[in-house]
Amino acid sequence: MISIHAHNDANHFFSLISGIFGVSLLFVVYYIFKHLDRPYPGFPVISLDSRNKLWSILLDASDFTLHAEDVLEKGKKVTNGGCYQVKTPSGYKIVVPSRFAHEIRNHPDLDLGQHIRVDLMADYAGFDGVREGLRKDGLMVDVVRMDLTQSLGRITNDLADEASYAVHHWLGNSDEWRTHTIKDVLLDIVARVSTRAFAGRDLARDESWLEIAKQYTINSMQGSKELLDRSPIVRPIAQWSMPTLKKLRRQVREARILMKSVVEKQLAERKAAVESSEKFAKAETAFVWMAERAKNRVPDFAAGQLMLSVGAIHTTTENVTHCILQLCDDPSIAQALRKEMVQVLRESGWNKACFHKMKLLDSFMKEVQRYHPMGLSTMHRKAEAQVTLSDGTTLPKGSRIMILNDISRDSTMFSEPDKFDAYRFYNMRKLPGEENKHQFTTTAADALSFGHGQHACPGRFFASNEIKIILCLLLLQYEFRFEPGYARPGDLIFAGSITANPTVKV
Repeated sequence: MISIHAHNDANHFFSLISGIFGVSLLFVVYYIFKHLDRPYPGFPVISLDSRNKLWSILLDASDFTLHAEDVLEKGKKVTNGGCYQVKTPSGYKIVVPSRFAHEIRNHPDLDLGQHIRVDLMADYAGFDGVREGLRKDGLMVDVVRMDLTQSLGRITNDLADEASYAVHHWLGNSDEWRTHTIKDVLLDIVARVSTRAFAGRDLARDESWLEIAKQYTINSMQGSKELLDRSPIVRPIAQWSMPTLKKLRRQVREARILMKSVVEKQLAERKAAVESSEKFAKAETAFVWMAERAKNRVPDFAAGQLMLSVGAIHTTTENVTHCILQLCDDPSIAQALRKEMVQVLRESGWNKACFHKMKLLDSFMKEVQRYHPMGLSTMHRKAEAQVTLSDGTTLPKGSRIMILNDISRDSTMFSEPDKFDAYRFYNMRKLPGEENKHQFTTTAADALSFGHGQHACPGRFFASNEIKIILCLLLLQYEFRFEPGYARPGDLIFAGSITANPTVKV
């Protein structure tokens, strides 16, 4: 009897284990199937792969990651300029032709933040700076759109002072030719000038903070890519052992430590001045702006500074880098730019108004941006409800879309679009009624570099002034050229993003 009962107990035990295993397996299969990225119905899936079965469900993102330009061009041809979808590292996205840019620019059901949240894995630990920019209460967007933009006239001299310090720190006063990996130099200059505006002089000279400011964006992008490469089922656990994510979390901790005393000092100075009723010049740092703008919102000062770094430093560096490389490619415009800079600065000095007078410089910057866009797509959105376009195309609820950024080389919009013309927008602004259009900061159906509509980049006015200050200080003090026989390498394209080659030497 004992052996029979033991045998029955063993059978029950193995049956129980088998049942648990079976249920667990079904759960895993269901979870994987639920999270398996499937294309949206009604839109052709474009890939360089010619197979035509259920492959689209299992398609990886390598085509778009490595050959985005070819994939997007194929989509235009296959659909005759219609909508289609591609598999990106973060999932399927519907590509919408640029002719719809103006139509969707302010659509209430097309949200930028929710699109970014998925692309950059913002809900994982360490992405505090990304999340801060996606707050539903819009605190940081308000700080940039209102406080930063309204302060431009007051902070111009501070920016020029920091840019002068940073330029001399790197390039010195030597009359001899020296070779630099130019993007590294410009990244540091931009980081210092941006930090001067966002956090004040002390942090702008703090090497520990500058290293975080420069590297946090890089680690955020790399970390999100590494997370996207993993199955959704393992990400919550895998994140804690991934080296890049560890760096990211460490940088957040270090930023919080660095910021604590700076924030306390600036807010205490502001409070003391208000309580004593003394005349107090408005503190021009994001710490004070965040505190005063918050009202019933709770600011995260360290995450806010990281968010500003993510949004400003690397994009501005790309713009300045392309400007310098363009001058090395074709130095013929340099003298005309210098002449305008000297004339305007003699008349006005460093103030907000001087930048509006540098019309040739503005045109040059805009043409560089047109000729070297930072992405093959723009105006990324997530449909929070079903959206119907004017041609009857229906974008499903939950779908993520992007506008094709091909208008900059469109011959119906620009004459000789494949030719670089520094005077292009300068001349366009001479036309009657066009005087205040076609500026570097302008967004329009034919100017999508900063997006368009309610989600257009709120920091573009600050970026414009910052770039102009840096270019003035560089061009008025230095000559730039490639080494004899050196050929400029092409830009790098990865997953639809375009960057200047970081190895270029000047």
